[in-house]
Amino acid sequence: MKKSLVLLLSFALVTSSCASVYQGKTKSVAINSTTQDAEIYVDGNFVGSDSVNVKLKRDRDHAVVVKKMGFQTKHRNITSNLQEAWLITDIILGTFFTACYIPINFTAFIIPIVEAATGAWYELSPDNISVDLEPEQKK
Repeated sequence: MKKSLVLLLSFALVTSSCASVYQGKTKSVAINSTTQDAEIYVDGNFVGSDSVNVKLKRDRDHAVVVKKMGFQTKHRNITSNLQEAWLITDIILGTFFTACYIPINFTAFIIPIVEAATGAWYELSPDNISVDLEPEQKK
């Protein structure tokens, strides 16, 4: 009986964690510079030159800097936004899958906690950045 309950609870957790399954906790963001050999930094870390695809955590904002000697440095922000639909879906499905089998529906509470911790409920915007660096003005 205990084994069946554990298997059922595990199944409910896996099948009803929609945001983690469909989105994951990271998102690929494309950052492109039309200026050859421009350096691209995300959150202060060098990630490449010219064009890169980086996987970023969904649950936080990110700062992008594109720079090259002799050109004006450009700053862009990638913002993290909560998608309430994932929260509602996780609660409804967690409740639906376990309501008939477990008298006290713990997964309706556990799933949102797990999903919030992974950051899967969040969306990053924009997911594509294109930067054209301008030459510095000579003084």
